[in-house]
Amino acid sequence: MKTINLLRAITATVMAGAVSSAVAAYAQITRVPAPALANPNRPQADWHPAPDERFSALEFIVKTGDDDLRGDSGAWVTITFPDHSSQKCDLKLRDQDGWGNNSTHTNSPQCILSSPKTFADLKGSEIVLFYEGESSSGWESQDNWDIKEVLVRAQDFSNKKYPCLIHAQGSPLVRLKRKFPETYIVYAKGDFYDDAFDLSQTPNMC
Repeated sequence: MKTINLLRAITATVMAGAVSSAVAAYAQITRVPAPALANPNRPQADWHPAPDERFSALEFIVKTGDDDLRGDSGAWVTITFPDHSSQKCDLKLRDQDGWGNNSTHTNSPQCILSSPKTFADLKGSEIVLFYEGESSSGWESQDNWDIKEVLVRAQDFSNKKYPCLIHAQGSPLVRLKRKFPETYIVYAKGDFYDDAFDLSQTPNMC
């Protein structure tokens, strides 16, 4: 009888240990974090727009670096398309609030294209960012501006497609400097500006 009771005790102990191990293993499994979701805005390597797909606007997202863009300064882009037509889109008007250090800004309203373009047209376009750094009070220094990151996305609203066109960043990507009164540049279409940066020639992370 004692032998039978001893065997039963051993069996119960082994089974309890097995259950405890199984519970611990299950707990470990349930604690494994879920895989991170991929950025839904990240362009797919195998994505190719249809040749006849048209994009009607561009979205510009700009992040400043360690030097802000003041409220009395302005920024805009000019887009020169492969057919040599061009248009201007404002990013920040001179009467709008300043862009603080290390802040992110999206152009509003978006840059509506004068006529819808294919993605190939947009990829073949020259996109230049211009800036006019102003100082409205005599005691302020002239306004310079650090740009840390720029993201440009094409906008196909009807098909809900917003592919990355340009994505560039650095520390900073570029420092734009106020040149007046030493030099004051006049843009061909009558816009005054101090400095410019060709986004279409920068290394593209899209």
